[in-house]
Amino acid sequence: MSSSLWLPPLIVLALGIVGGWWAVRRLRRGAPDPAPAARAGDLRLRVADLEARRDELYRRLRQADEEALSAAARADLERAAARTLRDLDRARERLGHEPASDSRKLETSSAQAATPSVRGVRPMVAGFIAGVAVSSLVGLLIYWAVRDATPQTMGSAAVGAPSPEAPHGDGDLPPAVAKQVAELRGALDRDPDNQDARKQLALTYLAAEQYVSAFQQAGEILRTAPDDPDALFVHGVVRVAMGQNDEGVALLDRVLSRFPDHVYALLYKGIALARMGSRQQALAVWRDGLARAGGSAPEIERLIASVEGLPEGTTPSGEAPAAAAPATAATATALVWEVPEGWVSQSPSSPMRRAQYLVPGPGGDAELVVFYFGPGQGGDAMANARRWAGQFKQPDGRDASQAMTTNTRTVGDIPVLLVEVGGTYTGGMSSGGSEAPGYRLLGAVAKGPDANWFFKLTGPQATIAAQRAGFDHLLGSLRPGTG
Repeated sequence: MSSSLWLPPLIVLALGIVGGWWAVRRLRRGAPDPAPAARAGDLRLRVADLEARRDELYRRLRQADEEALSAAARADLERAAARTLRDLDRARERLGHEPASDSRKLETSSAQAATPSVRGVRPMVAGFIAGVAVSSLVGLLIYWAVRDATPQTMGSAAVGAPSPEAPHGDGDLPPAVAKQVAELRGALDRDPDNQDARKQLALTYLAAEQYVSAFQQAGEILRTAPDDPDALFVHGVVRVAMGQNDEGVALLDRVLSRFPDHVYALLYKGIALARMGSRQQALAVWRDGLARAGGSAPEIERLIASVEGLPEGTTPSGEAPAAAAPATAATATALVWEVPEGWVSQSPSSPMRRAQYLVPGPGGDAELVVFYFGPGQGGDAMANARRWAGQFKQPDGRDASQAMTTNTRTVGDIPVLLVEVGGTYTGGMSSGGSEAPGYRLLGAVAKGPDANWFFKLTGPQATIAAQRAGFDHLLGSLRPGTG
């Protein structure tokens, strides 16, 4: 057995013996009882215990495949890990903010309260033995925790995050998700600084409800980019999922301060507020999200319907209605397509986007965005066509639905609704809230195996006209994926 495994507990044991000897010497001199130090020592022991518990839970999660844990057992482990992380945060905060004034008061009161019985031989011996016993216990806990553990690095975030090479128990993921995770981990093995791959990995874990893994990957991003909106979004959703609603709202508010149109951040913020009993606030947040989504967001509409009518100060019965997570890797290959020549693939700027392309042209750059919201989500095709049309103002004041044209086509066995509209563009995160005259939209809603996929090309009229053939080529290449 490696001597490095025994070194930490032996050091702790030695420190406990020295500390006990020093305490006996102090008591024999009649020195005041060092209550503040004892309190700080208790906190340090609690931090050490929580860190050991956290590491053991991480180890068990990593070995979930070998132990053949059920989904319910794994969920219990993840909840226990989240509670441990929360308790560790609080213990560290208390240890780092011990007020000096309280320490002086406690020291003075301890000196005044000292009696011969405190300085007696039996209490001294008992205290020494107890100290050695506690130190031995902590040493054994440390040995138990590190016996089979992988060395871990600590991030600047509130919790420890494993190194990028640490293994995870991904065996219970759906095959397509496991494949996507393996590809992303391979990309990180080749380049640990590939933040785009790490971000996609965190969002993939989040959508698969692997909360601890998602939290860890997002924490790695926050180490070097503490204001990254996608990583903050992941941490916020995990906090809400674990019942830490205050922390979740604070994180989601940081996302919304930069991206007020982040509909999913509004969705989960509303869930947290509803669970906290703030019904009116939750409804206001969801209605804001519904408006920013163009008036059509079935998951938000269901949440509003489930909470309306409840008295203020109460929470919905049972769990909050399940909200669709951002597009998941489970459906990453549900539809595939060919990218036209000259179109530039970009990292999606929002978790709701499955893909994003810069489309160059004579009128200036346009943008194609592909949305996928999960099985049964996203609304019907014509409702989305009307919502897109509503993002354009007409120079003659006509209603948007009268200005749009629609058509249908079938690509293989895939039904596709086509929509086209022009005018002054007023919607979408790419517009930054400003109006863009002389814009045009080519849109398509394709029926995938489990839900609709939405293709939205917007940009200057001249560019859209020049790229119409490329858009048609992309739609003509649609086919079911193989994953």
